[in-house]
Amino acid sequence: MVMCTLLAGGGVFFAAGEPIYHLVVTPPAFETEAGTAAAVAPALAQSFMHWGFLAWAVLGSLTAIVLAYAHYNQGKPLQPRTLLYPVFGGWMAAAILLLTTIFVATTGDSMSYSIAVVGAGHDEPHFLIRAFWGGAMATMAGILLYMGEGQIGVLQQFIVITAIPVSVIILPSLWAGPQAAMAMAREQKLV
Repeated sequence: MVMCTLLAGGGVFFAAGEPIYHLVVTPPAFETEAGTAAAVAPALAQSFMHWGFLAWAVLGSLTAIVLAYAHYNQGKPLQPRTLLYPVFGGWMAAAILLLTTIFVATTGDSMSYSIAVVGAGHDEPHFLIRAFWGGAMATMAGILLYMGEGQIGVLQQFIVITAIPVSVIILPSLWAGPQAAMAMAREQKLV
């Protein structure tokens, strides 16, 4: 689940960004002129190679093999940290704890800033708004840690319940987005 989320999160961002990048900057394996109609196919080919079947097959099968071997042959827990036993060995616990703490802190900080920017409508939100969202995420993380491993069903229900209001907020952009794009294309005389 963690590996699929990793690929899906990367795919959501890079699914749009990487083809555009490769259209503007020709990939090394191709010799087309950047920014031309001839550069479209190489840009998409390079993006499909990075985010298509190859990425899922390599990451999915490799992690499945390592997890299966470590769990069934060595008695390790069937958890993502097991993937790091071959790399870190005995001092893995301290390294993982440190890396996870750093990752969670920086991710929480970035998320609280992003949420505060969206809420404030500009790139310098008041520090109390950012602190509120950071505190809300920390509280939620604490609740989830307190609930323990056996409560994945409750977590899934929570995600579905919180996604409903977000969906209602996002739905208008499905209508307004294409209209805004068409208006911009008319202004630039592309259509």
